[in-house]
Amino acid sequence: MQFSYNLSKVIIYTLFVLFFVACKDDTVKNKQQPVNLAEIEEQMLKVNTQLVAIEDESINKLIESKAWKMEETGTGLRWMIIEKGNGEKAQIGKIVSLEYKVYLLSGQLIYSSENTGLKIFELGHGGVETGLEEGILFLKLGDKARFILPSHLAYGLQGDGQLIPAKASLIYEVKLIDLK
Repeated sequence: MQFSYNLSKVIIYTLFVLFFVACKDDTVKNKQQPVNLAEIEEQMLKVNTQLVAIEDESINKLIESKAWKMEETGTGLRWMIIEKGNGEKAQIGKIVSLEYKVYLLSGQLIYSSENTGLKIFELGHGGVETGLEEGILFLKLGDKARFILPSHLAYGLQGDGQLIPAKASLIYEVKLIDLK
């Protein structure tokens, strides 16, 4: 009887010590390590650079497959004139009216002035995609052009909440029909 009593005490004492050590170990393991913001920023920059490269490759493959002769700006906008007009050149501060069609890179038509009416806006005051505004500045009245907007010049990480998905590159076909 004495032996089992002592054995019980030893077992209980051992379990208590193991429990205490285990809990102490968990607190050490669960302590938060200091965050290295520079390292996180570097990793995010790497990932973003890879995503931009993948998007850029998709755009270039499309251009090559269609044999489009497009120019590229420093921001990544691709553009080409399809039909030349003979009017005045678009400038910041002018009100522009556009006939347009917007496609995803897959070729799916998502918006069109035939369905929604002309796109009318003042150049240089936002309210439209950055890439569209940049592209219009290359045009003269009457020009018909094609633009490819990488996602960062279109609707970015969120899309438009309707037909344009997140991180979508867009193809715009536009005709500058009025400048005021």
